[in-house]
Amino acid sequence: MADRRILLAGIQHETNGFSNLRTTLADFRSYQYAEGSAIIERYAGSGTEIGGMIRGAAAAGLELVPTLFTFAMPAGLVEAGAFEKLLGVIEHHARPLAPFDGALVVLHGAMDVAGREDADAGVVRFVRGFLAPNAPVVATLDYHANISQGLVDAADVLVGYDTFPHSDFFERGEEAASILGRLLDGMERPAKAFRKLPLLPATVKQATTAPPMARILAAAHAAEGRPGVLTCTVAAGYTYGDVPHLGAAVLAYGEAAAATAAADHVAGLLWAARSELRADLVAPDEAVARAMRAGRGPVVLVDAADNLGGGAPGDGTVLLAELLRQQAQGALVVLWDPEAVEAAAGVGVGGRFIGAIGAKADRHHGTPVPVEGDVRFVGPKTYVRDGSYMKGTRVDMGHVAVLRVQGTTIVLTSLRVPPFDATHLRCLGLDPAAQQILVVKSAAAWRGAFGDVVADAILTDTPGICSQRPDRLPYSRLRRPVYPIDPAVVWTHS
Repeated sequence: MADRRILLAGIQHETNGFSNLRTTLADFRSYQYAEGSAIIERYAGSGTEIGGMIRGAAAAGLELVPTLFTFAMPAGLVEAGAFEKLLGVIEHHARPLAPFDGALVVLHGAMDVAGREDADAGVVRFVRGFLAPNAPVVATLDYHANISQGLVDAADVLVGYDTFPHSDFFERGEEAASILGRLLDGMERPAKAFRKLPLLPATVKQATTAPPMARILAAAHAAEGRPGVLTCTVAAGYTYGDVPHLGAAVLAYGEAAAATAAADHVAGLLWAARSELRADLVAPDEAVARAMRAGRGPVVLVDAADNLGGGAPGDGTVLLAELLRQQAQGALVVLWDPEAVEAAAGVGVGGRFIGAIGAKADRHHGTPVPVEGDVRFVGPKTYVRDGSYMKGTRVDMGHVAVLRVQGTTIVLTSLRVPPFDATHLRCLGLDPAAQQILVVKSAAAWRGAFGDVVADAILTDTPGICSQRPDRLPYSRLRRPVYPIDPAVVWTHS
């Protein structure tokens, strides 16, 4: 069979509705960005959705026509002008070759654009404008997607990640391409069963290797093995968007009765587990004291309220201040602070740094902490991910400074770098396993980087725009009631 021409496109962003850091075109270009044939050259063989789509398309006899793939670090609202320019890049590459036989689209599912409603659905509808009539669209979604009815309606099939920490990008991309191939080979369009729950699970409780999500994902996988079910996605949702369609969802495809039964069963299990999806947090002073008393390290202090992967700035100082106050030894903290990096560069390696660091993006994550210590390293740093998260992709840390203050090592970066891969420490000559205390600006994704060496982990009750207590967040568009903000809310799938 002759190759079918498939439009390939992707725009990914996880938008924190409480961040004052607007997301610009430069933010997309500085993190992951490729146009046209460069997409294939850069991502073929990588552990990404694009890598999986490339292999899956080849197996299905699909000819990929790449247009744009881009991904900006989670932060505040995407600027309207930036979004329009990204759509313009897709059009630039697609228009001369249209119409296409189908499309593969890489989305996050929690993008919010200034002045736009349901931006992810908007991307799918835009892509459809370059397809032949009735051509199918299959898209991938993050586990933290806030799936809307509009997005479900826009795409023929949505395929969500099954893992958190995320490690199945490649497999889901390959699955999406396989499903598209089957649709083009004549498979009947599957029925959709969508269940949206009034539920905001704490991010630190969403790991798919631990209860309750492990058993819920197991139920979804079991459903996929039953006759009549094509695929079943569990989306835990992204609590830090400020959109009407916030929260967890279950989405199944297949024969109508089978898909409905699968969605109802898995959604019922998710709702029944709602009390298990609340976070038990430890005060910062107690958390540091407990980590110092531990006989073996490293002990991870989880600063989930300043979660870089959730759109927080990554410059929160509450735990750093407590480590210094209690004179902790063998601690390591990474902070985003371009101003302090520049100051450290002015001092130079071997010099003495004196200044206030951190908490400069806003006042939600503590206050700047005055420190005095030795400069151990200053310079630009990039690395290639070699762990389970998007293996093979390059990460730019910008300029980096490493300080030694009392018994604590402080890594300062000029670009925001989430702890998704231990290489962001190893490339600086820092061994995570040799630390007594590791502060991570993450909810659960840090487990993919450090889970194999950690002796213990403590969930800390720090302030921030990724608070594990959604009742502390200033929502303006959230549909109420919703659990756990409204503990008595009742939900049924009917």
